[in-house]
This record gives sequence, C-alpha cells and structure tokens, in this order.
Amino acid sequence: MRHDECMVNSFILVRHAETPYSAQGRMNPDSTVEVGLTAPGERAARGLGRDLAGERIDALVVAPSLRTRLTAAAIVADRDVSTHVVDQLAEIGVGPFEDGPVSAYTTWLRNNPLTAAPPGGESALDATTRFLAGWRRVLRLPGPVVLVVSHNLPLRMLMNAAAGDDPLTGPLQRIPNVTRHDLTRDQVETGVAALRRWRDELAPKQG
Repeated sequence: MRHDECMVNSFILVRHAETPYSAQGRMNPDSTVEVGLTAPGERAARGLGRDLAGERIDALVVAPSLRTRLTAAAIVADRDVSTHVVDQLAEIGVGPFEDGPVSAYTTWLRNNPLTAAPPGGESALDATTRFLAGWRRVLRLPGPVVLVVSHNLPLRMLMNAAAGDDPLTGPLQRIPNVTRHDLTRDQVETGVAALRRWRDELAPKQG
C-alpha cells in the first residue's frame, strides 16, 4: 500500500482530559449527562497543545461528547485544522452504571457475556461494531497526520488489538487522560483487522 499525503499515515491518539467524573473514578459515558473539564484537565490539554505546536496536524477527529470537544479545542488552539466529529467513537453506553464507580461496571462486564447489555446500555460486542465503523471512517480521511480525541474504551481496544493482545483484557486498561499515543497507519489497520476478528469469533459463541 502506497503511503502519501493523500492518506493518513500517522495518528496521534488522545483520551479526553480529566473531568469531575474521571477524577473521582466514576462512570460518565455518553448520554444526556455532559460535563466539562476540571481546571487541571484543561491545563493538561493546553500543555499537550504546546508540546504539539511544532508538529504537523492535518485533521482533527473528535468523539461527539463535550469533554472530547473541549479537550480538542484546547489542544489545537488557534490552528486552522479541519474537524471531523465521528459519532461511532463515542464511549460505550452503560445504562444504570452511569454516575457510579468504574469498578462496578468493569466487574459486571467480567461476569456477563459480551453480548449482554445493562438495561438502557450497550453490549461490548455492539460497541465494538460501532468502534470499527468509526475507525474505518478515520482511515479514509486525508492526511498525512490526524489527531484523534476520544474515550478510554475505543482507544484501548484498538491499541490492545494492534499490539496482538485481547482488546478487553489486554495490558491497556485505563489510558491516562490527555496523553499522546502515536500509531502508524499500518498499526491502526492491524488493530482494526484484529478487533474485527475478535468480534466475529466471539459473537456466535456468546449468549
């Protein structure tokens, strides 16, 4: 595959900056509850923006939540960068676990089939299908460098899969807020392919 300036060759992946929820270890997935950033979170996002000031960024991808959009705005500041809101990279819906401790949801997830969804929420496999659609959209963007600001689960599942690990139980569990992770196009494509195989292998065996 030929890599040139008409396609994305490099990705800078960033989890949104700290929010009042994440600072307390509470669940705040995408729903009607929208929160901004903490003061330390906003400072950290601006700091990453300064670190990236000398680097090329051709496009910006954000999940639709307020916290990702605020993080991205603080990072790119006054740069003239095309912005793409990718709804499919929103965080997983967790239903009644929202506003509760992250540990409560992760315990539920470990003890239930991956096809199971909490009431009003989303199953891990359904979320994976959505994430895959989002990453395929990102891969079609013009490049060569794209900054992606999203959430813990879509980022860590892709990165674990790209490294050859289980997307859910691999070593990456909690990605630090507003910390850059650099992946090549080949790594993202490898992660997408591995994530798709993982989903396809598990879907008929669950439930």
